[in-house]
Amino acid sequence: MSFFTRKSESGDDVFWYRSWLNYGEQVLWQGKPEKFSLLEKQDWFMIPFSIMWCGFAVFWEATVIMANAPLMFKIWGIPFVCLGLYLVAGRFIYKRHVLRNTDYVITNRKIIRRAVGKIDFLERTSLPAMEVECRDDGSGTIRFQVVGRRGFSGFSTDTAGFSLVGLRNVRQVFDVIETMCQD
Repeated sequence: MSFFTRKSESGDDVFWYRSWLNYGEQVLWQGKPEKFSLLEKQDWFMIPFSIMWCGFAVFWEATVIMANAPLMFKIWGIPFVCLGLYLVAGRFIYKRHVLRNTDYVITNRKIIRRAVGKIDFLERTSLPAMEVECRDDGSGTIRFQVVGRRGFSGFSTDTAGFSLVGLRNVRQVFDVIETMCQD
């Protein structure tokens, strides 16, 4: 087995990022989310909203079924129940899946993030401002102030931006980024 195709115990390609490196580029740090929380600040609004949404959708569907309403009314409520279930629990399951399948690499020229079949880059020459969230145990998240794409309504459709989430030692990663920027 060659150096470039070595697999980890989980079967993942340890050096997946090699094909994305340019000549002379060196890896300064690599890692993955280790200490992350499924709850964020916006959940203080989303949790009550999702419970109300799901509760009303289930109430609607149950009422329509017990009243033996026309088939169209029964079918009409199904997407709303599904959306309610996703808002209450599914989004946390999906977020956990994404974070468990995310990898980060910081080189002397860029930051690479691979998450569920998508690879994003932030070049050193165009690195936006950083926001560091550090918990008492030293873990945390580094968010980059990337301007999101604008949807039809004018609101950003890319709310997550570019973040390095669930870092065990956020200060160490911050220092690596600072080093990268000074080269």
